[in-house]
Amino acid sequence: MADAQVSIMVNPHRVRPGAALRAGRAALRAFEELGDPRGKCAALRGLAVTARVLGRLETALDLHAESHRLAVSHHLPLLEFANRVSEAECRLALGRAPEQTGAVEETEGRPG
Repeated sequence: MADAQVSIMVNPHRVRPGAALRAGRAALRAFEELGDPRGKCAALRGLAVTARVLGRLETALDLHAESHRLAVSHHLPLLEFANRVSEAECRLALGRAPEQTGAVEETEGRPG
């Protein structure tokens, strides 16, 4: 399973965004079919990062929120925190940084 998870970590700065989106969607479908919450969470985060690179910040926020909920419900603290950091980057780009501060602080106190 580790190889499958590595394969979805598409660097949108090195790959054409369209290819990154196709790979991310394929990974998401595969992890959903496998019933792998960690893989699904990572795939959603990858799609969110790609959306952010494409300037689709609201879409990126929605995908990060979905990935974050999954990370919380399946006790995946590293992915939970990674999503919060990426959400904060989106909010900064949108000029909404103050509303994100509390969300990052909520995550900091958790064991991980």
